[in-house]
Amino acid sequence: MTNPDTPTMRAIRQDAHGSPEVLKEVELPRPEPGLSEILIAVRAAGVNPTDWWNRAQPMTASGLPLILGWDVSGVVEAVGTGVTLFKPGHEVFGMLPYPHGVGTHAEYVTGPARAFVHKPAGIDHVQAGALPLAALTAYQALVDTADIQPGQRDGKIAEHWDILQEVAGPRRPPAEATSRSANGCRSPNPPPKPTSATPSPRSAPATASRP
Repeated sequence: MTNPDTPTMRAIRQDAHGSPEVLKEVELPRPEPGLSEILIAVRAAGVNPTDWWNRAQPMTASGLPLILGWDVSGVVEAVGTGVTLFKPGHEVFGMLPYPHGVGTHAEYVTGPARAFVHKPAGIDHVQAGALPLAALTAYQALVDTADIQPGQRDGKIAEHWDILQEVAGPRRPPAEATSRSANGCRSPNPPPKPTSATPSPRSAPATASRP
């Protein structure tokens, strides 16, 4: 039973793995930010393939009950000791550390300040909440795996380079990749079976929604 003097929040939680019917709205105590953490009032949260895989069966997020969600955009509600980059009222977005930082499908979530950046004024919370995991996956594929170089050209990839830079930070001068290179670094589908190693969360264009 919730203490009436404790601030609460609504969240989407599952107590078992299975179909979407295992997801239930619950009321829980609102978390408090710890050392170097921020508390975010969630405005939008991304839904990615890794969310429904983990809903259906134990994969990267272990343990029940479970609140899914890694991508989030919202407003800083409070900051923990040691946080200087953000203040209450700042609009931020980011991705909780994968895989164990799960929990954005709620009205509030805490996470390490280093996992967030200020939300650009040119995008809204729904766009920002759908962005981090998908954009990071694309950046890792193009830069870390395909090792794109200046002079390689693909107009569609070039269109998205600026937003990848916004999320992941500058790595090298804007480059454009060949279609062959981009196709060669796609993650396999369906997802690999879980192993003792930590898999990367495969991402598709995410939707974002209020919990």
